[in-house]
Amino acid sequence: MEHEIIGINDIFIVDTLLIAFKASGYNNFFEIYSTNNFKFLGSFLPKGRGPNEFLSVNYNNEYLKTEKGLIFWISDYTLNKRCCFNLSKSIMSKKTIIDTIFTLPDEGVYINLNDTVRLIKTSVPGNIHFKLQDIKTQKDLTKYEILKSYIPNYTPDASLSMGLTKHPHRSLVIGNMLFFNQINFFDFDNQKQFSISYGQPINIFKTSKLPDDQLRMYYSAVVLTGRYIYALYQNKSMKQFPYFIPGIEIHVFDEEGCPIKKIHIPENINYFAVDEQNNYIYGINAQEEIYQYSMINQAI
Repeated sequence: MEHEIIGINDIFIVDTLLIAFKASGYNNFFEIYSTNNFKFLGSFLPKGRGPNEFLSVNYNNEYLKTEKGLIFWISDYTLNKRCCFNLSKSIMSKKTIIDTIFTLPDEGVYINLNDTVRLIKTSVPGNIHFKLQDIKTQKDLTKYEILKSYIPNYTPDASLSMGLTKHPHRSLVIGNMLFFNQINFFDFDNQKQFSISYGQPINIFKTSKLPDDQLRMYYSAVVLTGRYIYALYQNKSMKQFPYFIPGIEIHVFDEEGCPIKKIHIPENINYFAVDEQNNYIYGINAQEEIYQYSMINQAI
């Protein structure tokens, strides 16, 4: 694609919108385009310390369709705040509209499971902790450890890195382990948790002892569309990061973790977005180049 978005790090598709995320905040953190004609619709979330400004932005494709419009949940862990960013009103008014701002009570990665309960993930030496918290009262409801096996406390946090992505309509959260060929399913609706691996599971004890440059990246990113789960499978040595050898796969699963298919991507992309409505996958590489792939010949 010929669009030049300076400083782009990640891309998202929500309805008919292509969202370009820029972690540096250069000319705002988000640029919005139409997926129908790629028309530029606006640039939002300015960098700064003002009431509606941010020093750092964490966005995990966490959005809601409400009567007020399309709402994004945005976290700024530097300023210790979380907000409801009204994208629909922002596009209409050509300026950033924040509906509500909250102060974050604890450290960790926040994900709203529904209107009343949120999930908080924290990394601790040798493990990952989850807790469910009442949003209004900020009272902890339950806490538990992700890893049941004993991992030494000196295990580097990097080797246990896990991204989190929430299902757009359910209290289902997917955790992609970067350095294990493993995807974790946390289904809070049906009260069950399970993991799937591509091939034989990687030995967590051996991997936890490796230095960072000897780790191997597996699932680097996940996209949930409400229909399928798409997982970007790198299977590359971290010695090459972020300029991996071209050629990766996107693994497609249903919500029960059953494999549907593999999609081969010839380029070396680090993040991606899925537009099921128009049958496209968008990918971005380390050089900030955006690729568009047709799924018509790879229909699921």
